[in-house]
Amino acid sequence: MQRAQLLLERSRELFYNYEPYFNRRDGKPGWQWQFLAAAGDYKGRIAIGGNRIGKSDEGAYECVLALTGKHPYRKFPKKGKMWIIGLDYNMVRDVNLPKFNKLLPSNYRVIGVSSFNKSENIWYIKGEDREWIVQFKSSDSGREKFQGDAVDAIWFDEEPSKTDIFNECMRGLIDRAGIWWMTATPVRGTAWLKSQTEKDENFVTTGAMWDNPYIPEEEVAKFAADLPEDEREVRIEGKYIVFGGNPVFKIPVLNAMLADIKHDIPLSTGTLREIQAA
Repeated sequence: MQRAQLLLERSRELFYNYEPYFNRRDGKPGWQWQFLAAAGDYKGRIAIGGNRIGKSDEGAYECVLALTGKHPYRKFPKKGKMWIIGLDYNMVRDVNLPKFNKLLPSNYRVIGVSSFNKSENIWYIKGEDREWIVQFKSSDSGREKFQGDAVDAIWFDEEPSKTDIFNECMRGLIDRAGIWWMTATPVRGTAWLKSQTEKDENFVTTGAMWDNPYIPEEEVAKFAADLPEDEREVRIEGKYIVFGGNPVFKIPVLNAMLADIKHDIPLSTGTLREIQAA
């Protein structure tokens, strides 16, 4: 009876009910399915998409799959280290960490950390005979914070603000033959990220807000109608429109878009569905 109760409780957990969606427009497996399957063949994966398509949810889910050893397409060590990198500390605290924490199965314990703050940005996680160190970092913390370490996996939620940080992260993956993935809305439109999407060794997929079946089409249409054409291409379709070292948009527009990215979107508008057991 006790085991049955445990299985029932676990069946209600978000991690065991993650459901990548099928595209609304053509009914085909969406970008999340493609992104997940590519983990077995690529060291680097990049998901470029519009707002509200579940990019951060998918990124966090991949992290939990890695440390639990339950990734269907790639094996990860029983003991490992992972970096989760957001644009800044507030985004890490308000978006990345909560999404990761909601997906972490209850039989995995965070050791030695009672709450998240700037001095406690490392989680030691144990469960099912596995041990992982997960370190939350912000790309605005400076290059020196990314030097001299070896990691098994890195998730970038949005493109780092500085290319030298990305380069340091790539060096950190060498010793352990680690992999990385990035989920981003290309609001900066930088040339260096475009160059990453053009490399054969990286898998790239795109997603549009129109294809997320959990968002009413009429709401997407209303949102799109109020946007200038260039902003609509990025925020709705997830497309690049200009490349270079400078931001695509004027500073006020860019700041508004970045603020939207950093805002924690309720799971009900994304791709995670909670299934209540009977």
